[in-house]
Amino acid sequence: MIQIRWIMLVLGLFVLLIAIAKRELKQASVSFLIGVITGFVVDSALMNWHLREYPGPIIIWWTITLPCWGVLSLAVNIIWNRLRQWNPWIVLLMMVAGLAILIELSNMATGSWVYHSPIWLIVAGWLMGIFYLRVAYMVVAEDSCFSDAIYLRSLFWR
Repeated sequence: MIQIRWIMLVLGLFVLLIAIAKRELKQASVSFLIGVITGFVVDSALMNWHLREYPGPIIIWWTITLPCWGVLSLAVNIIWNRLRQWNPWIVLLMMVAGLAILIELSNMATGSWVYHSPIWLIVAGWLMGIFYLRVAYMVVAEDSCFSDAIYLRSLFWR
């Protein structure tokens, strides 16, 4: 049975190859670090909830989940950079649908996660999480901070 960590590894390698081919290794590194930091903050806040499901030592939890958060952020931002000319709301919905289906369906199929929340809350979490990862990347990425701020404003005021 395939586990989510292997799916994330393949996704990460695929997106990393895209970043290397497009000469975006700096953006990929920044995006990965944003994901790792975000994962640390989110998983620290929800630690008691997560640890109910994880039977192993806590260090194993961190070595699996933090890189997965980094890969998620990497996928969101590198793919979004490729689709930047599209309507940002369409891109957001495509990112949520694509990544949520890839990750959540594999979670359900493998039984690697037990859900304690209704599906609408999981979808809302994906929307907010992907939006946050994109905004954090746009704020931190130094080479396009001003143009990205204008772009972010255009999401809400057209």
